[in-house]
Amino acid sequence: MDKINASVGKGGVNNSLDVKTVQTLLNRHIRPQIQVDGKAGPRTIDAIMEFQRRVVRLSQPDGRVDPNGQTLAKLNQGSSIAPTVLPIVVSKIKSGEYWVGWRTSNTNDSKSLDDLAEPFKSNVKDFIKAVENAGANVQITMT
Repeated sequence: MDKINASVGKGGVNNSLDVKTVQTLLNRHIRPQIQVDGKAGPRTIDAIMEFQRRVVRLSQPDGRVDPNGQTLAKLNQGSSIAPTVLPIVVSKIKSGEYWVGWRTSNTNDSKSLDDLAEPFKSNVKDFIKAVENAGANVQITMT
């Protein structure tokens, strides 16, 4: 049974060795795995919260693992769950390739602001007017 000396995660003490222990334990349960770097960053905290939600079954996960808490106890039970059950919920950044493909299939390559939908069209026109009033030159190449 792995132990930690102080709390790890959101609002925790986050000693590097304790964080590495929790990260290693989490990696027995989750896919994709998180980096074992001793830093309680957003991916580690997200993984703790998801583990607490799905395995510990906390309705209000706090994102923290305490030395004598139920989250650490469950982490120490081994990988009794399928690795794909706990994907870490991390917002995915879309690549340039994604946006080029999206633009190709979802736009009509217009250069006219009048082709925009309201209220976006009015907001864009107001913004351009303000920028031009500040002395900038605005050229629309595609909407």
